[in-house]
Amino acid sequence: MANKREREKRARENVALQYKKSTGKLLPFYGWAIAVLAAVIVCYFFNWVYVYNSDYGIEVKASGFSFIAAALSGKYYSADKIYGDLAMPFYYYAESSCETLGAVTLTAFILIILTIIVLIIAIITKLQGFSFVSVALSLTSSIMLIVTFIVALGMKNDKILSVYCGGNPKCTIGSSAVLPAVLAICATAVQWFAARKLNKIYKEYNDKIAKL
Repeated sequence: MANKREREKRARENVALQYKKSTGKLLPFYGWAIAVLAAVIVCYFFNWVYVYNSDYGIEVKASGFSFIAAALSGKYYSADKIYGDLAMPFYYYAESSCETLGAVTLTAFILIILTIIVLIIAIITKLQGFSFVSVALSLTSSIMLIVTFIVALGMKNDKILSVYCGGNPKCTIGSSAVLPAVLAICATAVQWFAARKLNKIYKEYNDKIAKL
């Protein structure tokens, strides 16, 4: 009887050790996701929205951080350089779009920061159950960034092109927000893959324990 218990104990220890090794292989995925999300944050320096003239290039522009600063302070009308060219023409001719863009941009940024924090916690504590939380946060931020791109391009329907640009056919509204959106989707995919693998490993572990 004692030998049987000892064998069961060793078997459980072996299963637990295999589980630990298998889950440990997933930790690098969280590091990669953090790196991609860090790149997304860098992309906030890019032109979230701009007016492009085929003769002169980009005439006026505002970065993602410009919209964050404006959303936090409410100073979309400020002429300060930190806000880019938000006051004119964007906020002056597309007030509603700018405020929407500011709110969505800020929300996405906060979600990205929270995702990184959760991933760091998962790596440090090795409590990989947090990965399911990070997937939800990352997915939501990805959707929000897609919305920012759509809203930015939607400014073509405001008065910027028709009034500020005087209906000049050489002027168009552009946005670089598509790049951080794509990167955020990639980061979400990496986390989803790791979470899916973790769930599979966890089920296999429980099945093996149940058979002992």
